[in-house]
Amino acid sequence: MAIRPGRTEMGVSVFNGEILRYWGIAGFRNSHLEYVHMDVDKRVRGLIKRYNPNVLVMEKVSSVRLNASPALKKVMTHIAAISLEYSLEFCPYSMETIKMKLCGNDLVTRKEVVAQIIGVYPHLKRYAMWQSRWQEEYWMPMFWSIAVGLIYKMDKKF
Repeated sequence: MAIRPGRTEMGVSVFNGEILRYWGIAGFRNSHLEYVHMDVDKRVRGLIKRYNPNVLVMEKVSSVRLNASPALKKVMTHIAAISLEYSLEFCPYSMETIKMKLCGNDLVTRKEVVAQIIGVYPHLKRYAMWQSRWQEEYWMPMFWSIAVGLIYKMDKKF
């Protein structure tokens, strides 16, 4: 299972070997930290119970994002604690590492990362046919969760 954490939404994907079994955005209706914490807890636990993963990989959020939203660190810490509770292997990857391993360059744009993902999973192309900046921002966490899952698979040679 792979997660791109956020305060208002998180991208989530679940892999079974080479098969991408689940992908999507988990949005949070209430931005108050207590409710976000409960939503994250409910969504992550629900996916763990449904798909029974062995590993939880997560994008390691940059210090810039953490400084802009200190509550995000609490969300990330909670996700890591859930993985420990379920005895899942936990692997965080930085955005730079994701870009470097997926595209061979940590200076690529996020659209180039999305293009690499679509090369592996062509059926996701419809989520990248953005008509507005809002659509791009909405779907990007899902693509980042898939990217971090792919990096783990590359590292572990699944």
